[in-house]
Amino acid sequence: MIDEIRGRVDVVAVIGRHMELKRSGRTWKGCCVFHGERTPSFHVYPEHKHFKCYGCGAYGDVFGFLQRLEGKEFPDVVRDLAREVGVEIPEAGEESVEQQRRRKERNEIAVACDASARYWAARLQSRFGAEAQGYLAERGVGEEAVKRFRLGVAADEWNDLPRRLADKGVGAEALLRAGLDGLVIAAATDAHAPLILAAVDAGLPVFCEKPVANDLAGTLAVVERVAGSDVPVQIGFQRRFDAGYAAAREALGSGRLGWLHTVRAGTLDPAPPPQEYVAASGGLFRDMLVHDFDAIRWVTGREVVEVYAAGGNRGAAYFAAAGDVDTAAALLTLDDGTLAQVSGTRYNAAGYDVRLELLGSAESISVGLDDRLPLRSAEPGVSFPAGPAYPNFMERFRSAYARELAVFAEVVAGRAACPCSVADALAAFRVAEACEASRRERRPVRVEEVAR
Repeated sequence: MIDEIRGRVDVVAVIGRHMELKRSGRTWKGCCVFHGERTPSFHVYPEHKHFKCYGCGAYGDVFGFLQRLEGKEFPDVVRDLAREVGVEIPEAGEESVEQQRRRKERNEIAVACDASARYWAARLQSRFGAEAQGYLAERGVGEEAVKRFRLGVAADEWNDLPRRLADKGVGAEALLRAGLDGLVIAAATDAHAPLILAAVDAGLPVFCEKPVANDLAGTLAVVERVAGSDVPVQIGFQRRFDAGYAAAREALGSGRLGWLHTVRAGTLDPAPPPQEYVAASGGLFRDMLVHDFDAIRWVTGREVVEVYAAGGNRGAAYFAAAGDVDTAAALLTLDDGTLAQVSGTRYNAAGYDVRLELLGSAESISVGLDDRLPLRSAEPGVSFPAGPAYPNFMERFRSAYARELAVFAEVVAGRAACPCSVADALAAFRVAEACEASRRERRPVRVEEVAR
């Protein structure tokens, strides 16, 4: 009965009686009636019969909107809307099949939320939560507050909680219906596209690690679906949030470097990934150097129009068996004529080496040229760089990852625009596709050749 009422109600018309709404793509938006604002952050999603305010966090369906606005009890709101849309409310008695389904769904959501909270709380009290306990103590959060608000700590594994919930028969769909504010996707690549679309359909702002999908067709499908929605989708290219890359972008934009003639970029991993990873990675250009392609676009503000790439295999045989390479280089031509040299390898035992150099007519600048650079000078008496080399990407970009998620939290709250869209991810992926085609066919490839 509730679903029948919800299905018949014109949610835009009902909410529109109480606030001014304007169409924006597939949604309607306006200034929220629950908090004072001048810039519209209140969205109504007619396809899914719910609303979401990205300013104050108000979220729900038409029943919840009227309850909150008019201060009525749920049964009273149901009766009012039932009369309006011509649904007869039956007398109290046995549950209908639909009522049983809804009750089962509510129970599933409750189990998911409770199981999540219990598991995280238990981890906080275990040896795995020692660091988090110390942090809470420093912030003056005592045991009483920890217990009262059921504070916990998540495991440093992307599939830990979903695996434990699956053991209880609870799927990801239940969590999407549980009133989340946003969703962070760090699952296996083949799960990215379905989870992004599920979150968008649920009206949830979403952050997803690159790539959007395994291939160009899958990426294009997501881009087309997301284009008609106002739900923010942020893709994880963390170098945009690194202090060095940001400083290089600012230096170029200010004009201090003059006109740019050459860009040099590179990503050198200290050790190769497992064979299973390589087989499903999509290849060195799509998996690794796509970060450099995005960084070049973002720092320079230019688009890549042509590539000429080559690759080689001097390490493990499983790279060639997967149709991949363990070392590669590419020459990119930007739309203003600037040349960009990009190189990458899976075998740089000296350490994790990621750099970007901007060479201009007036001045040059380098990102990654610090004391932990895994490179040693052959010049007599030169000790720089002297520090221990970065061992992996997590340590090199730790602060960038933290900043990236902090910005996503602002996006969820409606206080910031999405800093890296699916369209940005598509642009970098197209460059990677062009490089792979160039390597395979041994010829220059224009990016427009792999537009679709």
